[in-house]
Amino acid sequence: MEELTEAVKALGTPTCLDYAPIILSAIAVAVGIYFPSRIAKKQNQIAVFDKLFAAYSQLLLVKSFATAIKEYSFVGDSQIVHRNRELFCVHFEPSFDYHPNLSNYEESIGKAIAALRKCETQANMIPLLIAKNGKQQLLCSGRISAVFEPLFSLTTEIILFHPDKAEETDKLLKEFVRATDGFFSEYSAKIESDLRCR
Repeated sequence: MEELTEAVKALGTPTCLDYAPIILSAIAVAVGIYFPSRIAKKQNQIAVFDKLFAAYSQLLLVKSFATAIKEYSFVGDSQIVHRNRELFCVHFEPSFDYHPNLSNYEESIGKAIAALRKCETQANMIPLLIAKNGKQQLLCSGRISAVFEPLFSLTTEIILFHPDKAEETDKLLKEFVRATDGFFSEYSAKIESDLRCR
């Protein structure tokens, strides 16, 4: 038997031990590819969650703002109108991190529009994060624009208020509230579901 073993060794026929380095190298490569890709995928999910959570949180502040101001009217008694304009500014601050000053309208308009633009930019991340295709992204993006367009105009009208445009201001208010409610009725369940899954 020893002679047979010696003869096999002399022929140079490979044994299992000869293949061990190749097998171990293949295992090391597979592990080296698998775990980093899993980690990268998890980090990507965390980043998407963070962006979606931040954007949705901002839109929830917009919704609370719409809820707070939805009953305001800018037609009628000037004292009530002035009080509603002041309350608009009070409610504006927690949602957009800025309190417009009605007595300094030039500065207030610029800063209020900048605060709204920042919020809108963050909200516009949502279509990219929840939509599966370009058509869905466009629809979602259009719904977000439908919220912010009347809000920009409404904010300008409140700060620069003219009694002869009071009815137009009330229309903008209703349009903003309706668009905000429409966005949330259409997308809140999807966004919240996506947040739970990540």
